[in-house]
Amino acid sequence: MQKLIFKKIILLCCFLNVHFFALAQSWQQLSDFPSNERDDGVAFVIGSKAFVGTGFSAFGNVTGNFYCLDFNTDAWSPIASLSAGNERQYAVAFSNNTNGFVLGGVNAAGQVLSDLWMYDTLANFWTSKTPKPGAPLASMSSFVFGDTAYVFCGNNNLGISGNDQIWAYSMSTDAWKVSGTIPFAGRWRASTAVCNGKGYLLFGKDTNDRFCKELYEFNPLTFNWQQLSTFSGNGRNYAAIFEYQNSLYVFAGIDTLANCYNDLWKYDLTSNQWFSISNFPSFSRKGGMSFQSLTNFYYTCGIDQVNLRLKETWKISFETAIKTQNTTQTISCYFDKETHCLIIESRNLDLLKINLKVLNLLGNIQTLEIKEATNSKIIVKHNFTGIGVLILSENSQIVASKKLFFQFEN
Repeated sequence: MQKLIFKKIILLCCFLNVHFFALAQSWQQLSDFPSNERDDGVAFVIGSKAFVGTGFSAFGNVTGNFYCLDFNTDAWSPIASLSAGNERQYAVAFSNNTNGFVLGGVNAAGQVLSDLWMYDTLANFWTSKTPKPGAPLASMSSFVFGDTAYVFCGNNNLGISGNDQIWAYSMSTDAWKVSGTIPFAGRWRASTAVCNGKGYLLFGKDTNDRFCKELYEFNPLTFNWQQLSTFSGNGRNYAAIFEYQNSLYVFAGIDTLANCYNDLWKYDLTSNQWFSISNFPSFSRKGGMSFQSLTNFYYTCGIDQVNLRLKETWKISFETAIKTQNTTQTISCYFDKETHCLIIESRNLDLLKINLKVLNLLGNIQTLEIKEATNSKIIVKHNFTGIGVLILSENSQIVASKKLFFQFEN
């Protein structure tokens, strides 16, 4: 075969362990949130139910009403609202096995709050508890370990995200104490999750108005923070995060360029690698309320790219949408700039039995035209430039993939 000529082309092909993710059809739209559209609310989970409320409504007011979503039926039902005058947005919520808590936020007058409210699921009633000491804060983050909720970050009455204190709250004794500081600049609207006894913080906007993208791990036994990674895209805030099987999953949010997202990313805590998954089958969004059951991740409400508030509710199943399959199959790829073709070769795959597709980082399938195919080589005509994932499948099972990045110089 004539030697292929490459003219000032830079090609990086990285072999990946295959991470197979069902595409956007794995998302299921449920009944809308049963009140007016809103964003910047809170959610907490107790047993087989999620409790969702507060936030800023499409009618221009802060809210205090709450609704319950039953994981067994995916049906909404109303519960008690916060008492009149205690409506808010930008609060933080956490829970134990019996009670939910809503802390801080901003009220209708624009005042930043430090009050704490507890919801009793048996009595269907909200009770005022001991306020958080120190400065009132909004847009805080939290971790829960056992009976203790750790709250930190957030912004103050001046809108400055400068809080570096970590406050520990005992949900059983209604007692607060300072439990250290964060070792990085304070931030607000960061995304947090707990996995395998450790806390994880990603994104948020810091004291310099920078949209952060560092991922930190918090050990509650030693109170040590460790930076694990840096997100491969732009920094964000107003994003959702959840955990499943030793991995973190990040969804939606907004970046420094005011771009909203509808993408889903995975961070594997074992391999310390990021993986782009398929995008969400509806509008980009930020600031929704998210929560998870043992088997599903849920996202409701939020605000879209053109600042329209939403009341949609969606879920994605862990079992059907987030499947991981590792493979030892190897392939090699290279590009011919002259013919604009992608050459795929393999020594241990029968390529005549293989189906091909290329996804961009938004999960969209790119157009391919097979020009030549043998058992060991395929030549593909394409019009794709940038970053993409080449996926090879046989009998609907993915057998190999490559992440491709190529850039032409002048």
